[in-house]
Amino acid sequence: MASEPFCVFECNSIGDKILLFTQEKLKKCREILTIRVALKLKYNDVNLPVTVTKTHGYHSKCYNESEIEYASDEDEHEQSDCEC
Repeated sequence: MASEPFCVFECNSIGDKILLFTQEKLKKCREILTIRVALKLKYNDVNLPVTVTKTHGYHSKCYNESEIEYASDEDEHEQSDCEC
């Protein structure tokens, strides 16, 4: 029996469609996660699969929020380093 796809962002969304990773989307998530871990930003503990699978996925809302949070956190980090 195949496992149902789940959202790697460990959200509480029920009933929303889960999209499976493409190689390109997974690569982008890995790049963002590497930066999040290095800078200790929010969402730095997401467990991404090593390769594309039929069970690891994401809700588009969760993915978009993680990207928005990444941009927001990055802006705050840059502002705190400002020597204005």
